[in-house]
Amino acid sequence: MSRTWNCRREPTLKELLEDDVMRLAMRSAGLDAETFKLQLREAAERMRADIEAR
Repeated sequence: MSRTWNCRREPTLKELLEDDVMRLAMRSAGLDAETFKLQLREAAERMRADIEAR
């Protein structure tokens, strides 16, 4: 489902993951939406841990 983005705000993660172009890009990288969300969550947790360790 292709969408025209609202230029007044950034798209949400949900909107990005539902976008046809994003799905094709993830598929070519060997990812699906759930795997990508998990990777983002893990990266956020690592960054949070690094910040708290300072």
